[in-house]
Amino acid sequence: MSRGVNVDAIWSIVQGRYDASELERLLPGASIAGLDMDGWTPLHYACDNRQVTSVQPLLQAGASVNATDEGGYTPLHLICKNSSGNLTAISQLLAAGASPNIASTDGKHVTPLHLLCINEAVTSDAVISLMKARADVNAVDGDGNTPLHYLCTNHAVSDSVLPPLMQRGTHVDVQNNFQSTPMHYLCQNANVTPRMISLFWDLHANPNIRDNIGNTVLHSLCENAKASVALLDAFMTSKSVDPTLTNSSGKRAFDLIANGDCAAFVQRFIPQMTQPTSASSTAPGGEDLTDLPDSLSMSMKRWNDSLPPFDESFYNAVSCEPAFESIYGKVQEASFSVATNPGDKHLVQEWEAQMQAWRRVVVRAFLTLVHPQMWPRYAQTFHRSVPSDVIKIQAKIEAIWSSFPDATQRRQRLEAIDALVL
Repeated sequence: MSRGVNVDAIWSIVQGRYDASELERLLPGASIAGLDMDGWTPLHYACDNRQVTSVQPLLQAGASVNATDEGGYTPLHLICKNSSGNLTAISQLLAAGASPNIASTDGKHVTPLHLLCINEAVTSDAVISLMKARADVNAVDGDGNTPLHYLCTNHAVSDSVLPPLMQRGTHVDVQNNFQSTPMHYLCQNANVTPRMISLFWDLHANPNIRDNIGNTVLHSLCENAKASVALLDAFMTSKSVDPTLTNSSGKRAFDLIANGDCAAFVQRFIPQMTQPTSASSTAPGGEDLTDLPDSLSMSMKRWNDSLPPFDESFYNAVSCEPAFESIYGKVQEASFSVATNPGDKHLVQEWEAQMQAWRRVVVRAFLTLVHPQMWPRYAQTFHRSVPSDVIKIQAKIEAIWSSFPDATQRRQRLEAIDALVL
């Protein structure tokens, strides 16, 4: 430190009423290298001061830009968590060589970007400044959080602040110590927007990851008091969403919706007759192949494979529907007869006719209860392709759903679909 410098005046300015012009007057040609009070340099104190403006006088006087205190915090850490949101000081520190990737050593293991993203004074310009300085967007702190986790919990998140973090290479599916991804937190945030959800889809976020209580990202959104039709509409544009998954309480995401408009909107995305499915319930539904002769077992397997994608609970629900009891009874009788006499060609032909008629019933139920937007998700979840004859009439089915979108209009949908599935 240079002699003749008024040390007390410097400490007074950086700890009290900050005045950059007064520092310029006190420090022309001087050096404050090595100046320290309780483990903090003048630059630490300045960056912690809510009245801070320019820190250039301190940098020109030899302040160590990457000096750390006993917790491993640098001046850049402090300015990034400073509620003043001072972009000037951040830019000056970075220009002077401040590292955006030094992690604290106090167990929290946070970088400046972590602290900036949890700061309610965060701005897009500040985030961009750190990203241009090659801040590690995927750095993980002591709780398993990335900066994106923190920004998604921050009520200051906005359509302008979030995009700078959402770059190619950003790991959007990192799970923290609570098994939560950033998108879990975003969908709990009262300020989430459709645009923010779209940013995650652009980076191929997985919406079906469960947190430590079994909630998917969709559960988080449906529990949000600010959930809206616009948000749900943006969410359901992802072809990966599986709304049938249940949490540790056995609840599907849509079961958690309180808003009436939202509850009506989501009816188009989930069959009314299915039971909630768990992560392990992904086997496709159909007829039981056990106790069938080999020749019939192969035929029945081909019949099962010709069905649309759904699980066993959906198939059982259709089979037990009172309106279909008569035709399914004939199916069972024909199946029993042909299993007993597999060589009887007449019985085989009767069985094939009954199975074909039953397939039409099952397909009509699927088309009536499962919105076409859900078909790719069901195909992926239940490992069965959408049949080609169903694909051929998809546009017409979509038009029917547009005309009769509500749960109360299922009968109208079924009547309109009956004419298509002959």
